Amino acid sequence: MTTILRTTYPILLVIVLLQSQYLIHSEREAKALNDRPFISPGELMSQITRGDHGVENGKFFPRLLFKTLAHGKFNLAGSHKHGSIVAFASAGCEQCKLIYPILNQFVKDRIDIDILILLEGSRQQALAAIEKYNISIPVTPITKKDMELLETGFYPYVYVLIKRGQVQTKGAVNVLHLKLMVEKGLPAQYLGGNKYERII
Repeated sequence: MTTILRTTYPILLVIVLLQSQYLIHSEREAKALNDRPFISPGELMSQITRGDHGVENGKFFPRLLFKTLAHGKFNLAGSHKHGSIVAFASAGCEQCKLIYPILNQFVKDRIDIDILILLEGSRQQALAAIEKYNISIPVTPITKKDMELLETGFYPYVYVLIKRGQVQTKGAVNVLHLKLMVEKGLPAQYLGGNKYERII
């Protein structure tokens, strides 16, 4: 009997110490969660659509030069046009496939603006999306790490940049949002239907 007690006592002591450590750690995690302000899903969506997410308005986009799959290098700061739209999308995003036709049409209607799609996914996934959705816009495949470096974690998400690559406005997007963002983001002298000629 004494041998059994001598053997089980250290085991029980280790179990009690591990449980105590677990309870202390759990208490700290619960306190940390309670200290964080709670953001409801509705408020989170409101922040995203208001543009509280991503690179701040007025700041320069973190990266200005991209290598596209079919259109060579794309320089957000070196364009001869009046501004750029950078659209974040993902190969696995159902909502993203809805913006491809919008962007394809938008690039035809607004030849004064460059458009680039940064597509989260592999090169093969990006090529498949280009073919499947008939994307005529320059596309650059990016990774989750690239999205972190570009300070953007949602898609579809769009930035409107002025010539030098400075963020004018941003947010989650649909057709109406895209038109409003461009109108809000570009100076008044650059707005107006199809009166611009393509600069070569």
